[in-house]
Amino acid sequence: MRSLQLAIFYFLSGYFLLGVWVFFFACRPSRQVSKATFSTSANLGAPNLLDSLKKVHFQYQSIVLKGKGSWLFQKQRQSFSYRMIILKDSLLGLTISVMGIQALRFMVSKDSVKLVNYWEKTYSLWSFQEWIQKYGVSISLGQVQSLLLGDYALDFPSSAIVKFEGDTYWIQTLAPASSTQVWINASNYKLHSFIAKTDTFSAKIYYNNYQNNLPTLFKVELKGKALNLIQLEHQSIEINVSSLNFHFKIPENYVRK
Repeated sequence: MRSLQLAIFYFLSGYFLLGVWVFFFACRPSRQVSKATFSTSANLGAPNLLDSLKKVHFQYQSIVLKGKGSWLFQKQRQSFSYRMIILKDSLLGLTISVMGIQALRFMVSKDSVKLVNYWEKTYSLWSFQEWIQKYGVSISLGQVQSLLLGDYALDFPSSAIVKFEGDTYWIQTLAPASSTQVWINASNYKLHSFIAKTDTFSAKIYYNNYQNNLPTLFKVELKGKALNLIQLEHQSIEINVSSLNFHFKIPENYVRK
């Protein structure tokens, strides 16, 4: 159980929410779109695809997601329930419970990142800039939120190769020590899956069961020294809930890590 606790701890502190997406920025690409290499398919044009992706971004002010998940780590499986709150461009809050007992609470705002581990009676605090600099990337809270909702929120790097295959757009970025591949549904311009690899680590994320343009089932495979399999399934989605907030209080006797 201890190893599972630590696994979920790293998951919440950014391993999933931000650590995986670091590979989009692995080569420090420029923001120029026109230099990307595109296929000659009549279905695809450099500015048109990027414009289409931005136009279909899910429109909301707030979202509450509730569901169940599982984590397979070192041949041990842990089930948990979660509640996620997203306030557009301002807050991301996540609470995870195991067997009905609150285990972890995580909050990201424009200014700060907070994590409470109720198992260990510890907490962590960072500024938002400190948090993303741990991974050497430049990404906004709004972009993180968009990616969680199945929206491609990043510009194409100048080194990208983009092709149209069947009913899917395929985007590949190569760097000396890493590579990424992203698949986007041509029917709704939503993320279908992506794979990121380095010499020592790989990450695969699959977005499934879109309902009202929101993915409701995520499957994540993280492979380094050990294999981690994560599944999240939203069972309740509430949009534009009035007077929504996310209270975050750190108990007085907890130790900062």
